[in-house]
Amino acid sequence: LSDGTALYDHFGQGFTLLKLGPHDVDCSTLEQSARTRGVPLTVLRRDEPELHDLYQANIVLIRPDHHVGWRSNFEPNDPGAVIDALRGAIPPSAMSAKIDIGVEPRSIGVLKEIE
Repeated sequence: LSDGTALYDHFGQGFTLLKLGPHDVDCSTLEQSARTRGVPLTVLRRDEPELHDLYQANIVLIRPDHHVGWRSNFEPNDPGAVIDALRGAIPPSAMSAKIDIGVEPRSIGVLKEIE
């Protein structure tokens, strides 16, 4: 990063929600879904164009092991289902029926990463 630190140094102990680029996407429902489920979530806002280019999305949900769990340019239609899938509350076999990621076709969601 421009301050000499690694991006990973800014991630939280649990999940991290990266909000990238010049657009401030409203993720309040996603944040509330995490809080309701007791899922620790750190929100990190970064404006560096290089990070947006790297992740190719405005919002990225990083798992505690620092892997991308979900990314999009828009908040999902069912944020609770995304949180549930990433925390293992929905079995992988049921994900395609449960999750409507509600994103544009080029965005990557939980379902596309599993396939």
